Amino acid sequence: MVTQRQRIMISDMPFLITPLEDEKFNEKDVIYAVLCLQDNGDAYIIDLGQSSEKGGPPFAEERRRECWLKYANGRQLLVGVHRPASDFNMAQDRIAMIDTIRREFSPPCELEFSDRA
Repeated sequence: MVTQRQRIMISDMPFLITPLEDEKFNEKDVIYAVLCLQDNGDAYIIDLGQSSEKGGPPFAEERRRECWLKYANGRQLLVGVHRPASDFNMAQDRIAMIDTIRREFSPPCELEFSDRA
């Protein structure tokens, strides 16, 4: 069962879970996973990505948000944020981490908008 303000492991990486609308990102370079909270308390990953290297909200693209809403189907959206250790926080490191999660979970929105799909 996933709850807000909980730390969960995704592909052996810790992610802090918050409601999507509450996440501020605070100028951090992070990997994010958008999750849909199901009625039974479980969550599934519907999108992955990374903030810009200067930090800040990564959710500027309206088409992605529309995809989240489509797959959420009225359920609550959460975001999990993982900030890699400084020695693994270059853009190429974050891309490799995202690819690992992508292979394990196949998030529908990430696959829909990925240039690597």
